[in-house]
Amino acid sequence: MKAITRAALGAALGLGLMSAPALAQDTTGSLEQSAATTDKEKIRFANEAVAEISDTVDYLKAMYDDAQTKEDPVLVQCVYKKYNAAVSLKGVVESSNAAMQEAMAAGEPGRADLEFRKIGVAKSKAQQFKAEADACSGESGVAPGVTEIDVTNDGLGDGDDTAGIDDGNSGIGEDPPGASPFE
Repeated sequence: MKAITRAALGAALGLGLMSAPALAQDTTGSLEQSAATTDKEKIRFANEAVAEISDTVDYLKAMYDDAQTKEDPVLVQCVYKKYNAAVSLKGVVESSNAAMQEAMAAGEPGRADLEFRKIGVAKSKAQQFKAEADACSGESGVAPGVTEIDVTNDGLGDGDDTAGIDDGNSGIGEDPPGASPFE
């Protein structure tokens, strides 16, 4: 019985040591940053994220209503997808905020950090959905810090543009040379 127990203990320790590098690799900048953030700062960030995502949902709802009055089905569908996704994110961030504060009160910093990171990701995605909805409607749709490049057609007119473009289907059914050992 002792031999089995020692073997099981040795296997468990071996597995634990093998997973240690995986845990070390999981330590990313966001994890280290969330660990350095105080609980008070996390709560403030989460409350601001909830407010920002609520504002984004309201903004997208107004865009959706406006798109319906324009009777453009492509625009309606595009904005509606972003609106629905933002509504889902709002639910996620609200429940994560409550779970984070509950984990803090229970003294579970690991769970609180996980919920904090969820809130950060949800906030980022909501900003992305807002920019994509703006792009659907022809607005700039440029997120802060993103460089917009305007491409002109200088030099594109040189040469003959009328030649057909090979669509990649020209050799269908033909084996390329050397493809078969029976040639």
